[in-house]
Amino acid sequence: MKIDVVLLTMNSNKPIFRRVLDSLYRNVEVNRLIVVDGGSTDGTIEVLSKYPNVEMHYDLGGTRATAREMGIKLVETEWFLFLDSDVILCKDWQKKAERYIEDDVGAVQGYDIPIRSPEVEDYHYAIVKLRRKLKRHSSLVPCTKRGFTGDALIRTELVKDIKIPAPLHVFEDYFIRRWIERKGYRWVVTKDPYCLHAMGSRWNRLKEDAFFSGYLARKFHFYGIVDELRAAITIFPKVMYALTLRPNFKMAKMQLLRQYYVLAGYLKGCLR
Repeated sequence: MKIDVVLLTMNSNKPIFRRVLDSLYRNVEVNRLIVVDGGSTDGTIEVLSKYPNVEMHYDLGGTRATAREMGIKLVETEWFLFLDSDVILCKDWQKKAERYIEDDVGAVQGYDIPIRSPEVEDYHYAIVKLRRKLKRHSSLVPCTKRGFTGDALIRTELVKDIKIPAPLHVFEDYFIRRWIERKGYRWVVTKDPYCLHAMGSRWNRLKEDAFFSGYLARKFHFYGIVDELRAAITIFPKVMYALTLRPNFKMAKMQLLRQYYVLAGYLKGCLR
């Protein structure tokens, strides 16, 4: 089936960007590529102009929340794909995702494999190994409450009426997932299809992003205090386990700092 694709961009013309677009057109039956751009000045628009069926729309001064909502309103097909500008789709992504479509399925999320960030890659590798040790794996991948919209196939009718709070520059994906699940549909997370997520270095915005994530998690009641305290306590044994597999001390520092800032942001939200 042909599907619309919603892609958010803002100075996205990184070396990997063309690989992202090539993987899309190879592995998805694209009806239209609906691009919601935040005001790119780095050649992103020029790169996109070389691909077929591209529609450009602009959300200047907006957030990921307002951009995603704008993209949803423009979708015309029964299902559509959210694609991030730093995500490379696996071979036959759409065909594999369509296998999971059933009457009660509202979204199919591809598995997210981080690349180009050793600190994130090493921790991800360790956590996957830990889950397998604890036998928490099956044909579907266990996941947190949060959804990932980097490569997610979504049933359009379920989100046409969505109103995403504008401050959700992060966690807008979780809001979309909750919206769908509250309508009685399942958000399915798979092992295959999957995507390669070129995360890059996260150090320059680690504190700001983590603190803001924690604050929003509290403000919009995404996670309870028990969830946050559990995460803060268990991060230490998780990091120690990760170090036994991948002795990357930058990885350990990043994960510990990230959890500290998330908790600080969450507690700040409790005081407001």
